[in-house]
Amino acid sequence: MKKPSAIGDLLKVMARLRSPNGCPWDREQDHKSLRWHAVEEVYELLDAIEAQDDHEMAEELGDLLLQVVFHCQLANERGAKLAKMLPVSAPFHCSLMKPAQDRLAADLHAMTFLDPAVPVACNVDAELVEDADRSRDALIRQVTGSVKWEQGMRLLITKGVQAFVEVGPGRVLCGLMRQIERSKTCLTVGDEPSLQKTLEQLAKVKA
Repeated sequence: MKKPSAIGDLLKVMARLRSPNGCPWDREQDHKSLRWHAVEEVYELLDAIEAQDDHEMAEELGDLLLQVVFHCQLANERGAKLAKMLPVSAPFHCSLMKPAQDRLAADLHAMTFLDPAVPVACNVDAELVEDADRSRDALIRQVTGSVKWEQGMRLLITKGVQAFVEVGPGRVLCGLMRQIERSKTCLTVGDEPSLQKTLEQLAKVKA
């Protein structure tokens, strides 16, 4: 008896995510709506290549392949004659993460939350969160909820935000921001020198 392949298993997972009883977010997607996610994964892969980080490159290639898998599934549903499914990483932000969500919820409910010092743009609702209970709820729901990053950035722009700071290695989010609104200042902080440079640039923006 032939042993099932990892690709075959992945095909079943993707078909399940797109089924009527699957993940609501996955069912809503089409080729066009997935374009931002593909762009993000490409930027992250380029950062890994530039850093010569083989482990990170492997991770990012898996994430990028997930985008290919998704488009293949969409093509299958439209009657494509051939679509090959490829191995990917974890199924983030969908119903398959429910066990992890439940564990996180238990931990967060055991903690005391304070109201945010400043409003927080929640990526699961693309709304401003200003109290403790909604903060906890948003953190829990984002595990299986879709990421409304673009909508969140547009919300902040409507609120008058002029400068955005990406914290961490690379410039993935700044690259995405250029696709949304090129007129806004987007800075990155990945180490102490870049922190100092960002603080200097922010001082100029405030002036």
